[in-house]
Amino acid sequence: MATKTQYLLGLLSMTVLLLSSCSTGSKVPSVNPSDLPAISFKALSPRSLQIVTKDTRSVNQTAGNSVEVEKSISDVLSSAAIKGGLEIDSKSENKFLVLISDYQGDDGKMGRCVKITGSLTAKWGSTIAAEAFACHQIKHHGGNLSKAYTLALKTVLQSLESQQMVLLGRTM
Repeated sequence: MATKTQYLLGLLSMTVLLLSSCSTGSKVPSVNPSDLPAISFKALSPRSLQIVTKDTRSVNQTAGNSVEVEKSISDVLSSAAIKGGLEIDSKSENKFLVLISDYQGDDGKMGRCVKITGSLTAKWGSTIAAEAFACHQIKHHGGNLSKAYTLALKTVLQSLESQQMVLLGRTM
């Protein structure tokens, strides 16, 4: 009887570990800062930036890991900004808002794609924005959530960098 109980307890422990890794850790992207371009936003003065991330993806809401995803993305963007010569300051009047949301892929199903919307507002009130999406449930991303986030973030950052003269009121 003791061996059957030990077996069931062991099985229960393994199931709990498996479920906890599926519900939280597996849905938090691991974006490598070196895979993103440096965020320079040279039009900004002062050279400081407040980064705010908001995760509204339903899959993350269900898993209860939105805060972890927000922190992960905020950390990687902070690294890219520091690499570009910006100071991260939670009180900076220059604000970079990043919204992480669902994007419906060609198959009509939600949760298989991620959409990143970024808006940069300079202290004087000018704003530029960009958005991109990437699907992690398709072959060329190999089903890799982190690669999808990396691609979408990289596209948004490159677009914002190319638009930054608009912040100064100049056309490109």
